[in-house]
Amino acid sequence: MGKGKSGNSKSGTITKESSANNQGSQSVTSSLAKKGIKTSSDFAAVMSAMISDVLEGRISTQTANAVCNTAGKLLKVVEMQHKYAPLTRNGVLQLLA
Repeated sequence: MGKGKSGNSKSGTITKESSANNQGSQSVTSSLAKKGIKTSSDFAAVMSAMISDVLEGRISTQTANAVCNTAGKLLKVVEMQHKYAPLTRNGVLQLLA
């Protein structure tokens, strides 16, 4: 199965050539992440956008892997805050800002 001029193989998979051409366009993940990730909904939206960006060839799998590793560390921070953060008098967690 050879490559066509567009860089796509006949099986419909994205090749390095076509993926590299799409790398210049702004990813949806990037625009969402620039707004900040403050809630679980924000986090879910960024991760969902990243899946779409990888499938569309807008970001590389290496970049997606780095983002996933960083996301795991962010989740660990939230977990540790809920586990170890001191409670206020009214029972609400004092989380890092």
